Amino acid sequence: MKRGFILFFVVSILPVLLQAQKPQFSNDQLLMGKEISQLLQDRGSPQLGLDFEQLWTNKLTVEQKKKLTAGFAAMVQKGYKVDPHFEKLVTLINKAAGHNELSTSSFDNFITTISKSIELSKPQELMAFLRTSDLVLEKRALYASSYNTLQIEGGTVDFEFAEPAKVEFVEEPEAEVQQQETKEEDNDWFDDWDSDEEEWDTNWEEEEPSAEEAKALILSAEEPQMPLEGPVVRVNMGNLFFVTKNDSVALKGTSGAIMPSSNTFVGQGGRFDWGSVGLNPNEVYCDLSNYNFQVDKPFLSASNVRMTFKGKIAEPVSGEFEYRGSSGKTKNTSYPRFVSYQEDIDIKGIADEKLSYKGGVGLRGDRIYSTSMMGGNTIIEIKGSQNSRLKVMSKSFQLQDSVIIAKRAAMILYHGKDSIYNP
Repeated sequence: MKRGFILFFVVSILPVLLQAQKPQFSNDQLLMGKEISQLLQDRGSPQLGLDFEQLWTNKLTVEQKKKLTAGFAAMVQKGYKVDPHFEKLVTLINKAAGHNELSTSSFDNFITTISKSIELSKPQELMAFLRTSDLVLEKRALYASSYNTLQIEGGTVDFEFAEPAKVEFVEEPEAEVQQQETKEEDNDWFDDWDSDEEEWDTNWEEEEPSAEEAKALILSAEEPQMPLEGPVVRVNMGNLFFVTKNDSVALKGTSGAIMPSSNTFVGQGGRFDWGSVGLNPNEVYCDLSNYNFQVDKPFLSASNVRMTFKGKIAEPVSGEFEYRGSSGKTKNTSYPRFVSYQEDIDIKGIADEKLSYKGGVGLRGDRIYSTSMMGGNTIIEIKGSQNSRLKVMSKSFQLQDSVIIAKRAAMILYHGKDSIYNP
């Protein structure tokens, strides 16, 4: 009875002892594939181990074996565990090696990125890279949840380890540090567009912004692109689809890279159109320059975009862009949004020989407004007969096909030398 109990005890704790024991490798490239295979077989993943051994023998190059041999040895020294670290890593290597959309050079970059991540990154950063890589290889997605998904369509995928830039530390004033928040927290260009309440402003004095002020505003919106750091997954000339339960929109023809450790995508270029709100996608769109956003949120904002609205705007206009995915059961048709920096935009179909227009241009979904980042008044002036004219001023007009609407406006009626003012 006693002997049977001892045998049962040994059998019960054997898996625990094996799991706690550090793997032992010879660090010989010729033997490493078999040693990893045996390790995984002993820990209950025989097929995973056999597949890796076959890959090691038949497909991996000498240089790739060298990098992985050093990497596996470093993982042991740093205390990586068989489950989940070794198992997850070997699974992804097997999957990447057999993936038909990865080129030979991309697979080689994948191995190099893994090698450098083991050497220079923390275990949680490596695991984040592996999870994102798995999602990209399995579902062509950078992020996926029950609420929203960021899908990749077209383009190519690659991998890279971005060495951190060496910069001298300069202590910043507290006020400046507070300004370095994410775009979603920091971008308040569109805040007043969601408010039904407006302050009644009776100060309608016309202040023409100077060319220097306009240039300073545009320059203030320019931000240096966020530097990449650590293991990243690159997307080259692909379409990024922001998908929620009741919405799907795309940033087309863009390139960039995701830093999985922070869920941040750092991108360049691409086009976002207004097709989701019923406007012609070939006529109404924004071309982006540099941008970045959190992939786990259906939100994107960008500065210094170029807005095209064929038939309404004579030429592309610079300004701010914002998209926010629907969070409720119904589609939010007030996005995407745009607001121009300047307020001297020529909008077609408004001005003629009797009506003059001076203002900016903004889009809130499919609605057009006269808003600008300069914050000045939009001025509409109508010339009548017998030396009479009507001047109307507002911070924002809604410009419809046959009607111009303002929630708050001031009017001045001129007739000869007399005038009537209604603030």
